[in-house]
Amino acid sequence: MTKTIKMEIVIDSSQISKQQIKDCLEGQPEWSQSTVNLEIRKSPLRLRGIDPNVLVALVGVIGIGLGALITGLLRIVENTKTRSIVLQGGKAGKRLEIPVDTPPEKIDWLIEKVKEMDIEHIQL
Repeated sequence: MTKTIKMEIVIDSSQISKQQIKDCLEGQPEWSQSTVNLEIRKSPLRLRGIDPNVLVALVGVIGIGLGALITGLLRIVENTKTRSIVLQGGKAGKRLEIPVDTPPEKIDWLIEKVKEMDIEHIQL
């Protein structure tokens, strides 16, 4: 049985614009089957010189949606200087770093670990 919850995860990158990340993810063939919606919102924090927007992933079914999101983000950063994506947990402050060259069969195992983390932020 698939666990249904709603999560909001902020996705951030210093190398790729929020709109580029959104467009790349939504352009992947398997994305239409995912349960993730992406929104660019105004940030509640106003910092001088920093983009006032945030990219938020709304994940409905954690297993399927989170898997599509992580796999998609790994594809996006393959051709950048980024060597990994970092998933940051909320209350417990857990952190998981996923290398860009992670084999697809290990992604499923990592998704199980991520489900326990209550992810709030992904840094590319």
